[in-house]
Order: sequence, then structure tokens, then C-alpha cells
Amino acid sequence: MIKRIGRAYLVEVAKASRRRFTVAGLLLVVLVVVCLPLAKPITHGNPSAYAFIAYATPLALNLVGLLLLVIFSSSLFASEFGGSIWLALVRPIHRSDLLLAKLALGMTYAFVMTATVATASWGLAYGFGDLEGVTYGGETLFTQSDMAVCYMYGFLLALLPQFGAVAYAVFVSVCVRSATSALGASVGIWLLMDVVKHPLRIAPYIFTSYVETPWEVFLRRCDGIDSGWWPVSGYTIATSLASITIFTVLSALVLARRDIRA
Repeated sequence: MIKRIGRAYLVEVAKASRRRFTVAGLLLVVLVVVCLPLAKPITHGNPSAYAFIAYATPLALNLVGLLLLVIFSSSLFASEFGGSIWLALVRPIHRSDLLLAKLALGMTYAFVMTATVATASWGLAYGFGDLEGVTYGGETLFTQSDMAVCYMYGFLLALLPQFGAVAYAVFVSVCVRSATSALGASVGIWLLMDVVKHPLRIAPYIFTSYVETPWEVFLRRCDGIDSGWWPVSGYTIATSLASITIFTVLSALVLARRDIRA
């Protein structure tokens, strides 16, 4: 099973690498980061560079990156239901294996996009600012390594809501028949849920409520304030993992029962 999924994953990676949207999405988030110094200039005064990183990373990922990730993932199945999916299923591979391979591809894209934004943000901060730690009144509050480790923790934590977005978009992709329908449904339902989750008081149970959470500690440290990761990180982890599990199981059930003949 692992070998089948691995082979299917490599095939999916090869197909994604040939799609223009794959590279265009990464270039777009880099462009967003590159343009952000116009809104929040980087200076050599401490901690301007760290403040820029704390500003640029979540803005690029959550405002633009999540939308691109949902669009990318929502097309993984829907764009192939016209018949090309048979090219995969004629080989000895189960539908569940193909589902896991596509989920892994979406999660890989999320990781690459986050790493791209991180590289661009830190690169600009390093080139135009001071990354020698956060100081106040001549006293070092957080060293360079402290800030780097804090950011890395936020980086890893931020992947979980993004993985939840991938699982959600893939579920929508499995339920519809065309890429256009998948795009409209996935983005529309996402926006609708963001509007109603607070009036319905279900926001604490929705993973999208925690996309900003991974960067809050790093942002506070830029202001010289130390704060703990828990319990809010626990909520992020729990809701994200629950969403990934639920959407994956639902996708497998729908895909197993679906007639995908052209």
C-alpha cells in the first residue's frame, strides 16, 4: 500500500509540476512579500526587521496563500473526472491510495508555499534590516536564535490549518464533477463559513479560526513581550487534526461510492 501511494504521489507531483498555476501561485506569494515593504518599511533600527517578518508572513499566507492553496487542491480530483482519472485507476491502485496521494500533494504544496514565504520574508529582513535579536534599553530580551526557533515553531504550527484547508478542498473536489464547480463551491463555502461562524458561535471549533494563531507569539516577541504557546496552540492542533480526519474520511466514502466513468 505504501509503495502504491508513493508511486501515485510521484505521478501527481509530476503532473502538478507541469501546471502553470503551481509555479504561478508561488510567484504570487513572493510578489506579495516583495511589495509589503512599501506598506511596512524595513529599517536597521531594532526590531523593525522582525516586525516586518511578523507582518509579511501571515499576510502573504493567510490573505493570498490560503486562497491559492484551496484553488490548487479543489482541482485535484474535479479536473480529472472527465475521464483522465482512469489513467490512474487502470493501474493496480485503489481509490483510497489515489486520495491519499493527492492529499499528500496538496500538503506538499502548502509546505513549499510556506517555506517560500518564509524565505522571502527573512531574506528581505536580512538584506535591509537588523536580525541581531530583540533588545530594549540596551538589554537583550530575545536573542537571534530565540526568534528563529519561535518562528520555526510558528511555521510548523501554521501548516496544520493549511493541511485542514487541503483536506477540505479535496473533499469538495471529490463531490463535484468539474474544476469550475469545485473552485466556486470551495471558495464560496469557505467565505460563507467565515461569515456565519461567529454569529452561530461555532468559531472555536472551526480550523479557519486559528490561521493567525501560529504567529501571535512571534509577533508579541517583536514587541518585547513573552507569552506562552498554550492552550491556544492546543486548540489549533486539535481543530486542524479533527478537520483533516473528518474531511479525509468523508472524501474516501464519497469517492468509494462515486461512479467516475466519463
